[in-house]
Amino acid sequence: MHMSHPVEAGWRVVEVWRSREDAARFLAAHIAPNLRDGIRPKLSFQPLHGFF
Repeated sequence: MHMSHPVEAGWRVVEVWRSREDAARFLAAHIAPNLRDGIRPKLSFQPLHGFF
């Protein structure tokens, strides 16, 4: 699942993954190679406690 919204410093993107490793692989393979020079997302991981 993927959500995003504007914040003062740019955009906040929230994604739900089965594992941290799956997210890291996707980021490394598909997102990081396409970012402009100098742009690095600030990553944080939180466990999902409920989803319906």
